[in-house]
Amino acid sequence: MTGRNGICEFKSLAKSVELDTEWFRSVTSALPKFATQGGGSIVSFVNPYSDTPEKDAPISDSVYPCTLCGMVTSSRSRHVLNSCERLRDKYRWRKENLIHYIDSILDHNTFKAFCNLKDRRTTRGGTIPIEIQPITGDLIDWKELVPDFVAIDRLSEEVFIFVITCPHESDMEDCHTQQLNKYHQGLAAMRRSFKCTVNFYALEIGSASGYISTRSANALYELHKLTTKPPLQNFIHNVSQLAKLGSYRIYKGRLEGSKKDLPYLYPDIGGRVFSTTRRTILNKYIYPLARAGGCIVAIIFLIFLLYLLCLLLIWIWSLLTKQLLVFVFFGLIFLCLLVFRP
Repeated sequence: MTGRNGICEFKSLAKSVELDTEWFRSVTSALPKFATQGGGSIVSFVNPYSDTPEKDAPISDSVYPCTLCGMVTSSRSRHVLNSCERLRDKYRWRKENLIHYIDSILDHNTFKAFCNLKDRRTTRGGTIPIEIQPITGDLIDWKELVPDFVAIDRLSEEVFIFVITCPHESDMEDCHTQQLNKYHQGLAAMRRSFKCTVNFYALEIGSASGYISTRSANALYELHKLTTKPPLQNFIHNVSQLAKLGSYRIYKGRLEGSKKDLPYLYPDIGGRVFSTTRRTILNKYIYPLARAGGCIVAIIFLIFLLYLLCLLLIWIWSLLTKQLLVFVFFGLIFLCLLVFRP
């Protein structure tokens, strides 16, 4: 999963999706009006195709059975993008595209971060580290609570928790409520048990059009504060595009077999893309060696300064005469009598 392959795939899909009328025919018919008319979204929706341009009415979505699982639904495209049991792995891949991109630009020097990707979870396989899990007995199953991002400020110990989902635009409110209910007890226990601030954000990215509501945009704004500060508008646009292009890739390749080697899509931000393996090597080997080297250089520098100080004292001693030494000796005795007199 090289970053360069992900960038090339991202560019290729971005070009194809704008010219694919079949995609827009099936997708726009199932979208609610707020998603197609820009209601609250800062990412504009573009519909390049319509049978009746004067009314801007999309073609009705197909109601034929799903060719993978055989289920008949009112919207086949909505089913393929979100509900087909045979495409669960690809739904996971679509979400991991978002997590991988955001994790690659997080400020790991300022925040101790975990995310729901392989090699980026805690030693117990989750994303909430044990030090911020209060003892609740059997009341809360912490193994079931696996948010997508958990970041802890290394100085203030403030905790930031983010949950990202890619539901269909018509299911975003229900999905948001579901996530709030899922994490409610765990967050309450953490806030009661620890003095540090615990921030929780649940954000939804539309799977069909990449629609981002104002609420989700505010959550992305808070998430953007934890990154190395790419431009905010570009950051939100890239997140929207990753969700939409991931869905487009799923829709066009729905008849293909399951591919476990699909590269993560990655927008071309002009910088180097670090994989999780490279970051692990940096954190475990390169950074500790660099810190050890810095300590050695600092110690050598202090020894050198001490050597110079000794040379200076020897030079001053060589300039002192016997009479001056006697004067300094009696001066010290006089000062001691003044300080320690009864």
